[in-house]
Amino acid sequence: MPAKIKLTKIAVDKLPYSEKGKQVDYYDTELPAFGVRVSATSKVYFVRKRINGKMTRVNLGRHGVITADDARNDAKDAFTDLRKGVDINREKTKSMERGITLEKVYEDYQTARPAMKDRTKSVDTSLLNCHLSDWLKKPIRDITDDMVKRRHLKIAKESGVNTANNAMRLFRRLHRFAGRSLKEMLDRDMVKDALEGQWFKVDRRQTVLKEHELPIWHKAVQKIGSPVIRDYLLLLMYTGLRENEGMTLRWEDVDMEAATFTIRKEIAKNKKAHTIPMSDYLKDLFQSRLDARENGFVFPGSGKSGHLIETKRQIDFIERETKKMLNSVETEEEFKKLIEEQSADNIKPGIRFCLHDLRRTFASIAESVVSYSVLKRLMNHSDKDVTQGYIVLSIDKLRLPMQMVTDTITGMLAEKKPAKVISIDGKRRKKSALQA
Repeated sequence: MPAKIKLTKIAVDKLPYSEKGKQVDYYDTELPAFGVRVSATSKVYFVRKRINGKMTRVNLGRHGVITADDARNDAKDAFTDLRKGVDINREKTKSMERGITLEKVYEDYQTARPAMKDRTKSVDTSLLNCHLSDWLKKPIRDITDDMVKRRHLKIAKESGVNTANNAMRLFRRLHRFAGRSLKEMLDRDMVKDALEGQWFKVDRRQTVLKEHELPIWHKAVQKIGSPVIRDYLLLLMYTGLRENEGMTLRWEDVDMEAATFTIRKEIAKNKKAHTIPMSDYLKDLFQSRLDARENGFVFPGSGKSGHLIETKRQIDFIERETKKMLNSVETEEEFKKLIEEQSADNIKPGIRFCLHDLRRTFASIAESVVSYSVLKRLMNHSDKDVTQGYIVLSIDKLRLPMQMVTDTITGMLAEKKPAKVISIDGKRRKKSALQA
């Protein structure tokens, strides 16, 4: 008698693979005829039902590519079609002959990667919808080398070379996934062949906030109306955290007593948990956030995620405020008058930056204060150097270097006061009076 269990992700994960050449069927206790077939190499969900005296079996998808919950919903839909006399297997054969669409590949690609970060999903979806939307309904096997070449150049012309490269890297991942995981009849790495010699070389961004810009930038930051975003930007400046590491920081990962906070391995780029000691300034910053705590995130947001998501409006505000400062105007009226009366060439631009520039700025400042080993540890960079790998730095050993970096940054952010000028004659008169 076939085994029956409640088919859930955890339950199916625990099912042992069968011996080579054998298959074992497990049926769901709640939805009759919905099951999973386990072989030596795979676990495949199916629905089985007798229609017009003939037993019909429909495969729904492989465990890992499709979830147990999705397979259960698909099974219910399949029951409905089978009752109507729809030959699902014949329809699937026709569909396979046409080929799986890019849209379907993308859906399966996301399902197979449940741990994918929301930000990555958002970027990938945006690239598809903005630049490859007319390909979504096409069978992926019908997208040719020439189409890839022409689309790569078209995106570069309209949206920049970096976007063109990223869009085609995404399509290459989907193309390879279709051939490898979905068993689509794709016999080669078509994108690699098509764009050989055509990929655009994009230099690594090297922008940082210059030392003379720091006091002006800091003064503009202090004018931001939202204390959450103001403190968030300062945290990035004083720690070099990546933007998502700061935005998703939870209070449960902050230890005020030990004066440390930890970036979880799920968030860290190198998948390694990263604990950072607080300097005096950082402890005060965290305390002010704790006093105004709203939810489980250090930097709360009003959206569904619960944490801060977007800072573009405040970055634009900083650019505008620094532009006013650099052109010696204070009010909006003066600023508008400046724009109207002066040519663009005569107006100094404001400080434009991205969040990752703050990480590069932190690294540039810290490099002159602490050793290379300490800097790598503070920034959670993986060690590829064998000798560096033997150097283990405890949190306590990082505390003083972190304070040194903080003090240096604080000194650079401070507004420089003009030096007091004493005339030579005045200095001579003062000296004569003292001698008398």
